[in-house]
Amino acid sequence: MDRQLPPRAGERGRMRVQAKLECVAVMRPKVSTAMTSTLAAIFMVLPTLADSHGTPCKGLQFQVCNSQDYSSGNFKGWDTARVLHPYSARIVAVKALSDLRGQVPDSANVVRFELRHGDRVSDGYRSELKERYNAKYGATIRYSFSLLIPDNYPIEEDHFDKHGYLHGCIFGQWHDEPNPVRKNGREPLFANYYINGDLRIYVKNLMAPRRYNSPNLFYAAYRRANDPLDKGDLVGEVKDFAKGTWHNMQYEVKWLPDSSGYLKAWIDNRLVVDYRGPMGYADEVGSYFKYGVYCKYDVTKPHVAYLGPYFRKVVEQ
Repeated sequence: MDRQLPPRAGERGRMRVQAKLECVAVMRPKVSTAMTSTLAAIFMVLPTLADSHGTPCKGLQFQVCNSQDYSSGNFKGWDTARVLHPYSARIVAVKALSDLRGQVPDSANVVRFELRHGDRVSDGYRSELKERYNAKYGATIRYSFSLLIPDNYPIEEDHFDKHGYLHGCIFGQWHDEPNPVRKNGREPLFANYYINGDLRIYVKNLMAPRRYNSPNLFYAAYRRANDPLDKGDLVGEVKDFAKGTWHNMQYEVKWLPDSSGYLKAWIDNRLVVDYRGPMGYADEVGSYFKYGVYCKYDVTKPHVAYLGPYFRKVVEQ
């Protein structure tokens, strides 16, 4: 039975601003012949929209393509400022892990991230690697990586705060690059939130003032964009996201902070997000990618996740 969570106080009555949302839920119904044909048509487009981990970047500049399989045994190419301790991020061999179910990555190595009590850095509790690349507005980019959440991951620590906001952790986020004038950052443009056993993908954005039908609509959107407790719009989720098994995470993004932007996401080759609308904050300069374990609270028990390999390719500039 799906858990029904009470709405957050900050989510009641919020305005949706000029974004067309199509959310494809992951279900396991009995499939008819007609439905099989429909699903086949959807999945057939997947290979052309989301490249596999093994796709090399040979001959392509870093600004166009980046592939990290950790075969070098180090974190060369990553910003490690958010890795506080030796245990925070370690490269481990896939074959040495006991969890080899699901879509096991085809690389020899992955990264074991661990967040412990008191691991606070960069205004949050986190252990993350940051890609040294900023996506530019107008670009269409494909991303992919693997994710394993261990069976003993302590989801019981996810909780409602005194304001009615449900807090969990993030495994993979596309964060805003603050405008040098404004400087302070906001919540991720989109991210994978793991909350109470469910994986949820939220999108947050802000268009230019002229794209709203009235000043009041813009000011409402601006206030929401700057609310640090607002995750944004829920555009897709997987209920009871399986622990102890590998998942293949793939995305295609059109980075534009207006109605022509879009986000598609596949998890284990199933389309779970088909969103069309603004992707980005119009008053900022782009986005960058981080992955690892990032929680909205100081954890009590260690939080561990395995991620990798990582792939990014610009398919349209």
